[in-house]
Amino acid sequence: VLFAVMRHKEFLCVLGLVVCGLLSAHGAIDMSKYETHEEMHTIMVNLEERYPDTSHVFSLGKSINNQELWGIRITRDLKNDTHPLRPKMKWIGNMHGNEVIGRQVLIYFMQFLLENDGLSPRITSLIETVDMYIVPTMNPDGFASAQLGQCLGVTGRSNAHFVDLNRNFPDPSHNPTDSLQKETKLLMTWITSNNFVLSANLHGGSLVASYGFDGNPQDRNVNTPTPDDKVMRLLARTYADNHKKMATFANMPCGEGDEAVFDHGITNGAHWYSLGGGMQDYNYLNSNCFEITVELSCCKYPKASELVTEWENNKLSLLSYTEMAHLGIKGFVTSEENGMPIAGAIISIAGIDHDITSNNNGEYFRLLAPLQEYTVTFSAQGYVSKTKSIALGAMSTQGAVVESIKLAPINPQVTTTEATTTTTPLINFDYTTQAINNHLSLLEDDYPSRVSVFTVDDPTKVKGIRITNEVNIPSNENLPTILLFAGMHANEVSGTYALLVYAYKLLEESIDQATSILNNANVIIVPRLNNAGFPQAIDDDCTATDGSLNGNNVDLFYDFSSASSTHFMQPESVSLLRLYEQFNVVLSANFGNGGYGITYPFSRQPLPTGTKNDAPDVKRMRSIATAFAKVFGGSDSDLKLMGNGPTCAQSDLEGRFDSDTSSIPNGVENSFTYLQSSNLFQQRNEYLGDIVYDKYGTFHFDIYLGCCLYDFDVNIAKTANAATAGITSLINNVNALFSATVIERNSVPQVFVSGANITFTHLGEAVSLPVSVTTESGLVYRLLSPGEYEVTVTHAKYSTVSQIVVVVDSQPNAYSFKLSPKASTTEVTVPTTTVPTTTTTASEEVPPPTTTNSEAPSTSKTATTTTT
Repeated sequence: VLFAVMRHKEFLCVLGLVVCGLLSAHGAIDMSKYETHEEMHTIMVNLEERYPDTSHVFSLGKSINNQELWGIRITRDLKNDTHPLRPKMKWIGNMHGNEVIGRQVLIYFMQFLLENDGLSPRITSLIETVDMYIVPTMNPDGFASAQLGQCLGVTGRSNAHFVDLNRNFPDPSHNPTDSLQKETKLLMTWITSNNFVLSANLHGGSLVASYGFDGNPQDRNVNTPTPDDKVMRLLARTYADNHKKMATFANMPCGEGDEAVFDHGITNGAHWYSLGGGMQDYNYLNSNCFEITVELSCCKYPKASELVTEWENNKLSLLSYTEMAHLGIKGFVTSEENGMPIAGAIISIAGIDHDITSNNNGEYFRLLAPLQEYTVTFSAQGYVSKTKSIALGAMSTQGAVVESIKLAPINPQVTTTEATTTTTPLINFDYTTQAINNHLSLLEDDYPSRVSVFTVDDPTKVKGIRITNEVNIPSNENLPTILLFAGMHANEVSGTYALLVYAYKLLEESIDQATSILNNANVIIVPRLNNAGFPQAIDDDCTATDGSLNGNNVDLFYDFSSASSTHFMQPESVSLLRLYEQFNVVLSANFGNGGYGITYPFSRQPLPTGTKNDAPDVKRMRSIATAFAKVFGGSDSDLKLMGNGPTCAQSDLEGRFDSDTSSIPNGVENSFTYLQSSNLFQQRNEYLGDIVYDKYGTFHFDIYLGCCLYDFDVNIAKTANAATAGITSLINNVNALFSATVIERNSVPQVFVSGANITFTHLGEAVSLPVSVTTESGLVYRLLSPGEYEVTVTHAKYSTVSQIVVVVDSQPNAYSFKLSPKASTTEVTVPTTTVPTTTTTASEEVPPPTTTNSEAPSTSKTATTTTT
């Protein structure tokens, strides 16, 4: 009989008649006991060793008691991290440490999948079409203290700080009573930094599939559906109907009175009992992911003799629910003009007040109930919205319906033929104003769609260039902007030369990340701010200050003011500040000489008097500065690495400085500390970096490229080449921004709200961050230190919205906020921006993109959010 069973294993697997995979002699899991945390990890590691192409063990981080939150990823061709249009799905178990059946069935499920890949067509298809992530225990500390055989009770339910993790997530209708726990933060980061489509959270203590919302502001036990109630009920119904027992009870499967609202194995969470701070609602409100909560057994920690039965009860539900990742529609959102992916595009469904967004690759996944017709609108900043009518048939387990869309730019540019190669000039090191401006004009001539020359200050003929992928599209002015300028002291010429060289390299795409930079940002370069001072500069003089002042004998470094009146500022200073007003400048840098290192705000004297005055975002600022210092000088064997903090005597190539000159430790320092120690601090003055941080939240850095003020040409050339990697590291911070789009709720066409104030409260930090204001396109971009923030959006004409978000370093943190107009009997005019719309029919075929951004890191992912 056993021989026959094994011989016809594939057929029986399909029918669900045997515990497929667990009959295998090698690697079989002993179902007679509960695995310890260490044994569970060993099982995972063994699976990865046996199935390296389809499994990978990972950790979300460590619990309070330093236990790893282990997970395993299962999908085909796993080492290739790009799987176009393959949905991500996650399973979470053991959030309450004493509710253990979910933990065990997920241990069995990972084995079940990998053992039967290639044997069962159904399982093979799942591995080929779904990117699965399985985390058997979210609360290993609680599990360690739970008691075997305890069906009721709460021993082990909470984490090591005695906090219920399923009441600890940020919730717009409930403020968590406890601070965010370590495990909560790890899950929040994971949820918002991956484009998950579907999820299930496995619990115990009842027998039901519960769907959102879990709570309501009134905290009443009443039905509180999400806008996607049909899909949520379908997801819950799928798990319950495929479970051997769950759907067979009309209500009260465990005999409890509060189970009376169950409907054959499913319930709305708030209807059962309202709770705040649940992970299920956090997924729905803060990501593109739909999650349900499943109670798997009446007994929370049953005897091990029940494990085989519980596996059999849940096996088909696990398979069927995973297949629901293929519900609805998916596709690419790309530019009609150049085929490039559009990140952050908003996908809206008429009649469903819940949007999802596209990821960095332009991919989107939208779960929708089958056998219905939907009106779908695709919109993105700078593009004409497009609306389609899409009729869905029955769901296919092979994948959602593919509906890719191409959006036309609002102001398409005229196609031009651009130079593909340009020889970088500057051979004669001519720093006259005419020569610099000629270089800028040459770049504009060679790259007309990428470069725009503009006048910074007309009387002194200060010019700059704006570089981006499509400079002629007006909406691209709203992109996050990096502002790089030099020559505040005209005799410090190394920065001027370095920025011109960098502009040529960037446009020639000799920099590895050039394409990614140009797609995601404006780069504004002003090679020299102080043209009037240059005629007085002395060539090759290391210490002479001639040329440091402008035409009015003013040192521009000390000329800035935060006052609303600009009457007392020099025209160059006023013009520079206007660039911060005009563009979304998230980071700026001033390149000069007279030292060797990089400094960050604040420059003003601390109160009370001290030696350092760090800005609230010092962690992120110092991280950015350190990244620059670690690469500056590393490409030239003659130069000293800035990150090692060499003195002027050590870093000067000509040995022109005394050995006792001071250094900037590790090449990075607080600006006040540096100015004070160098006798450059002037107490009566304000400083540019302080002003733009306080007013706009801009991170500003002063970069000292060498101790010699006007160096020899050969050394200037070495410095320029050494600066390339450092400047690129600065610009690449646009890939890790916090961004917010503020939209009027239910507006058609979509209305972007300008003039909204966005405040940031860094939870756990006693600091006040600058307020940001949305642009005419409803946008805000900010660099923030990693951590949790309460983000509040206010506008005089709209109701206030507040949400707790987690900012993760080295990746995008994109959110959209919907504001509801305040009720008013008086008609008012609100500053807004609308996006045009066009309508297409469902019969239009739009193919997936044929070009991709080959320069973008393949592992980058976008965290996108709709906040209600």
